Amino acid sequence: MNESIKKNLFVLCAYLLVGYYTAVFGEQTQHGKAFLIDVLEEGLPQRSVISIYQSRNGYLWFGTLNGLVRYDSVNLDVIDEAVLPVLGDARIIRIFEDSRTNLWVATDGGRVVCIKPTGFLGFTLSKVNDRVTSIVESSFERVWLYTAHGELFQILGTNVTVWEFGAQYSSMYRGLMVEDGQLLWIGVDWGMYGFDVGSTNDTREIGVLRYVIPTRKLDYMVSSRQGGYWRLADGRIQRWNTNALLRDYGPYPWKYSARVSTAIEDSRGCLVVGTINENDGVYWMQPDGKWIHISVADGLSHDGVLSLWQDLDGILWVGTDGGGVNKIRPRIFQLVPESRDWVIQSVCSDSDGGLWIGFGGGGVMYWDGKNTRMFGPNQGLWNQAVRSIVVDRDGQVWVGTLGGLFRLRGDHFEIQPLPGALSPSVNCMYLAPNGTLWVGTSVGLYVNRNGDWERFNLNGMPPLAITAVAMDTSTNLWLGSRGGGVLKVGPDGSIKLWGITNGLPSQTVTALATDGASGVWVGTTAGLALIDDDIARPIPVQQGKSIFPFRGVNYLLLDPQGWLWIGSSVGLVRVDPRKLAAFVRGQTDFVHGRHYTRADGLPVSECSSGSQPAAAITPEGTLWFPTIKGLAKLELARLRVNTNPPPVVIRSIRLDGVDVMTNWISGLVPSEVVVKPGVERVELEFAALSFNRPDAIRFRYRLEGLENKWVEDSGNRQARYSRLAPGRYLFTVTACNEDGVLNPYGAQVWITVEPPFWRRWWFMVGSGVVAVAGLGGFVYWISAMRYKRRLRALEQQRALERERARIARDLHDQLGANLAQIALLGELIETSAELSEEVATHAKAITESARQTSEALDEIVWATNPAHDTLESLITYASKHFQEYLGAVGIAARLSVPSGIPSVYLPPEVRHNVYLALREAVTNVVKHSGASEAWMIVVVQSGTVTIEIRDNGRGFDPEKELLIGHDGLKNMNRRLAAIGGACRIISASGSGTRVVIQFRILENTN
Repeated sequence: MNESIKKNLFVLCAYLLVGYYTAVFGEQTQHGKAFLIDVLEEGLPQRSVISIYQSRNGYLWFGTLNGLVRYDSVNLDVIDEAVLPVLGDARIIRIFEDSRTNLWVATDGGRVVCIKPTGFLGFTLSKVNDRVTSIVESSFERVWLYTAHGELFQILGTNVTVWEFGAQYSSMYRGLMVEDGQLLWIGVDWGMYGFDVGSTNDTREIGVLRYVIPTRKLDYMVSSRQGGYWRLADGRIQRWNTNALLRDYGPYPWKYSARVSTAIEDSRGCLVVGTINENDGVYWMQPDGKWIHISVADGLSHDGVLSLWQDLDGILWVGTDGGGVNKIRPRIFQLVPESRDWVIQSVCSDSDGGLWIGFGGGGVMYWDGKNTRMFGPNQGLWNQAVRSIVVDRDGQVWVGTLGGLFRLRGDHFEIQPLPGALSPSVNCMYLAPNGTLWVGTSVGLYVNRNGDWERFNLNGMPPLAITAVAMDTSTNLWLGSRGGGVLKVGPDGSIKLWGITNGLPSQTVTALATDGASGVWVGTTAGLALIDDDIARPIPVQQGKSIFPFRGVNYLLLDPQGWLWIGSSVGLVRVDPRKLAAFVRGQTDFVHGRHYTRADGLPVSECSSGSQPAAAITPEGTLWFPTIKGLAKLELARLRVNTNPPPVVIRSIRLDGVDVMTNWISGLVPSEVVVKPGVERVELEFAALSFNRPDAIRFRYRLEGLENKWVEDSGNRQARYSRLAPGRYLFTVTACNEDGVLNPYGAQVWITVEPPFWRRWWFMVGSGVVAVAGLGGFVYWISAMRYKRRLRALEQQRALERERARIARDLHDQLGANLAQIALLGELIETSAELSEEVATHAKAITESARQTSEALDEIVWATNPAHDTLESLITYASKHFQEYLGAVGIAARLSVPSGIPSVYLPPEVRHNVYLALREAVTNVVKHSGASEAWMIVVVQSGTVTIEIRDNGRGFDPEKELLIGHDGLKNMNRRLAAIGGACRIISASGSGTRVVIQFRILENTN
């Protein structure tokens, strides 16, 4: 064969090959515009993301050439050698988590680090310039690493075993895969080797080589959730089970020369493949076997793909070679391309499945899904400020504009006159279930009955600008107005009004929607309200904030699945009207509305306002939403609710600004945080590891022991507490995702605030002991001092008593002897016969005076002698005096003295005063009573001594005698009062006298 023929054959083969792959590519792939792509670049330490992994706690991990990155949907935490010295190298190329939640990190410099909840472990590969290409785990918790130089590592606990496998040949691909936990597959360019590692835990051998599957060029292996694995080899995509082919999916949809850099299986069991060297981007298999190609043309930041991961919410994460991380989500809303950048006011479908679209200043467009047709001044629609479009049951198209009502006849619009008005502005139109067309204008309401237009009479009410019309199941007509609130017109013509004074948030109504299960929903310029059982209730606020992000309502729509859609200036909100009604009625304290914005595929967040109907539903279940930047389309069948509760984590716990989470890298939260005395501020930062719409996540938290109710987070994802009182608290934080699915458990941490040392139990007990001891010592000291004072007093008293006894003896011995001598001499003189009568009389007087003085001296000696300082001595001496004195004057003396009088001590002043008072009483009996009989009665009871002197004399008036100034009676009272006693005189003329003397004694006084 000559060179010319060879050359022509080569060109022919090349054209055939290119044509073949072009045909395959064209048939099996489609455009990736069905996805939303967000690029994450800011905050990454470097934009080449070589590895992506989501750990079980929900964190996303990115491996870059300048550090390991932990992502919680808001914060990017960079971990390099400065943060984690054991890394030794910041070029992260592999990330893997084993079944014990240990995170394995491999670097480009040959370091392997295991981040455990309890610490860190690291080692270096044995060969220079080697690096890990794959990490897997098999049964018996064995972790396997395969390197670029063909070394196979088995790690079991702290034991590391190394073998060489395929090291003698170079290989572009070196990968590991575990099938069903038992079969370890080692893949190299020339084939796959299956080792049985599940039948034994012997770490001395790799295992038993069971299978060898040769290939001309193996590109990748991926384990399948459905069992078996995917094999990308020799230009074909296949699913295998061990060594058996299950299905051949055909040739690669990407260029054969493109290198497969990474591949994963998504949650549906479909393959996702990333390519690197031909700038070919991502290929995503669909359940029908077709492929979606996502590249820079679709919004991907870079076509060189290094890593792939699908998170728990189904989001595909794509790590690129210099373009950061791409977050790829299914697009919820699709933009009608022909409406791009137009202000859409109203949309309505016809029986042919076409759409009539009204522009706010651009006329009307008819779109059948492929072709469009515009209507403007040339087609008779001379006013292009469209506010409303309706297609009635007869297929007639009606267009309401700011310049009147128009009707389509053939291919031309013509103005429709309304009775009593000259082309009024049309605000809204409503096609009732019975086919009646209602038109709300700036001057009132009009109705078309059987082809005839008439103005609807509101029982003589002044004209209102009608902005919304609806009808409920009871055929009540509901009207919204501009400035006049809501009117309900009953079938009988009765009218009821609601306004700002009876429940509406505003007088200007923008939309109405009747819901048979809940009531009538009223949209106003100041919010949403519900009218139920003729009671208007606005949407309540929580902690001073509205539960919805909007203030004014632009339009309302109830879809066939029962959702209420609310169009606003900040996006669309979807909410369950039954739950919302329960919240409005106060039957529940939680309701959530799904908030859709540009982040979900809307062309713009602001929905159009001022029209009815605005949004529309087509028979096949497609929703159409007008915005100020185009018409958005949503297929209800494709609407997915995120049912995954968001994992909630506590990111950091700071005490006066110092983080106490020592192992924050692993996300391990301490079981208890101890706050030492003196700490002023406790701050807790939290996050929800849900990545679809992190801005739509709602948090609430509570510190049990301080807060009884949940606190709605204001958006800063932090809780701050100042100067917590000593005690034990439980902090709990929960969150709900963008669809209102709540994590019922959240994250918790115990916080114990220690009291200062003076409030600790040991200090309080010790202080109590010291206080008791001090008090005891003080009491002892006081008692000792009192005892000493008492001893001194007793010593002084004893000295005084000795002195009194001496004086009594001296008086008795000296003065008594002298008086006795005087009396004796007087008696001698008195008996002398030689003395005159006068001298004898004087001698007798001297003798008598001496005797009386001797008796007085005897009383003084008795009173002075301390030996008589007892109650018994007092009673005995007083009784003797009582008998002797009365007996001397011939008055019968009667004594009543108890036996066994206690011999208690009586202070001298008590004994002296009591005796003198008794003597005064006895003297009064002798001198004043004229009695023939007297009694002395003594009673000792409960520490009180009562002595009564009673006679049967003439008696007297005590008060009168005291007024006259009887000193004896006054003295008796004063003496008893001086010792804390009392003296009572009971008498009356002719009834005798009773003198009662009472005083206290200390029975135990010795």
